[in-house]
Amino acid sequence: MSQRTTKGRRREPLVIEAFFAGGAILVVVGLMYSIAKSWPSIDPLALATLVGIGLLLVVVCERLSLILRELRKVTVLMQRAVSDADRAEQKHTEDS
Repeated sequence: MSQRTTKGRRREPLVIEAFFAGGAILVVVGLMYSIAKSWPSIDPLALATLVGIGLLLVVVCERLSLILRELRKVTVLMQRAVSDADRAEQKHTEDS
């Protein structure tokens, strides 16, 4: 009887998730702070600064996860190449 293996979503490292959560929280907190501090006129400089920093953290998080994914692919390809080279070397020494 064969079992199906389902591939779940691969979790990102804690650091990347922390950057993402921190950036998202900073965007929300910046908006709430700006609204609470200067309602009805929102201070545009404070809001832009806090939201900009938050969005920057979110973008950094996404780029880190993309880099990490590509490094995993490169690592797998390199490991395959090394194992293929080792097998070819062993076969060559056995034939000699």
